[in-house]
Amino acid sequence: MVGFPFEVEIKINKKLGVVVLQADETIETELRKIMPLHCDIFHSRIASDSKVTPETLKKMIKDLPVAISLFPSEIKFDLIAYACTSGATIIGPNRVRNIINETYKGTKVTDPISAVCDALKVLNARRVGFVSPYVQSVSREIRDFMVTQNFEIKSLVSFEQESETVVASIKEYDTLKAIKEAATQDVDAIFVSCTNLRSFSILEEAEAITGKPVLSSNQALAWGMLRDAKVFMSDKDLEKCPGKIFSREFF
Repeated sequence: MVGFPFEVEIKINKKLGVVVLQADETIETELRKIMPLHCDIFHSRIASDSKVTPETLKKMIKDLPVAISLFPSEIKFDLIAYACTSGATIIGPNRVRNIINETYKGTKVTDPISAVCDALKVLNARRVGFVSPYVQSVSREIRDFMVTQNFEIKSLVSFEQESETVVASIKEYDTLKAIKEAATQDVDAIFVSCTNLRSFSILEEAEAITGKPVLSSNQALAWGMLRDAKVFMSDKDLEKCPGKIFSREFF
C-alpha cells in the first residue's frame, strides 16, 4: 500500500472558539445564523446543571479549564468566548479571561455580559430595561453587576425560571411581550438575558415596536466576537444580523 499524494491547505479563516453550556439548546443555532462562512467556529461543552442558581453557576469555575482543554490543540484562536451570561457574571469576566488565558495566552476573550455592556456603551444607552428568564437570586446578580458598570436598571421583567429546559422552550412571542413590558419611557435600550432564551426572530420586531435598541445575550455576544476578532462583515453579511447594533453605524 502506497500513501496517496496530497497537499495541505492553509486556511486563512478567523478561528473563533465558543464554550457552550451542557444544558444550552439555543446558542449554537442562533450564532450560526449570524457568523459568516469565512469564520471557523469551534464549540466545546462545559458541564452545567439543569437548574440555574448562583450555586450551580459557581461550579463552572472548576470545569472551565477542562472545557478549554477540549478544543483542538493545534488551533491558534483569534478569540474564545465563554457563552454564559449568568455564569460570567457570577464568576466574574476578569476571572473567566484569566482562566482561559492560562491555556491560550494572549488570546482575546469575551462573554455575553461583557459584550452586552460594551454594546450598550456603543449605543450610548445607560438606562436599561432588563428581561430575564432567571429566578430572582440570579437576576439580582446580573442587575447588581450592571449597576457596577454604571448602568441604571429602570425595569425588570422575569419569567422566574430555574430550569434550563423550560427556558429553552419559552416561546419567542412571550419574550416579545416581556420586552414590550420592559420598554418603559425612561429606558434607552432593552437587554434580554440568557444564551438559552430564543429571541432572534423577534428582535427587529421588538425594536420597531418599542423604538429602542434591543440586545439579546447571543446577539451581543456574536457582535462582540466579530468586532473583537476584527472579522470583515460585508453589507450582505450584516443583513443577516438582527438588531440596530449590527448597523454600519455601530459595527
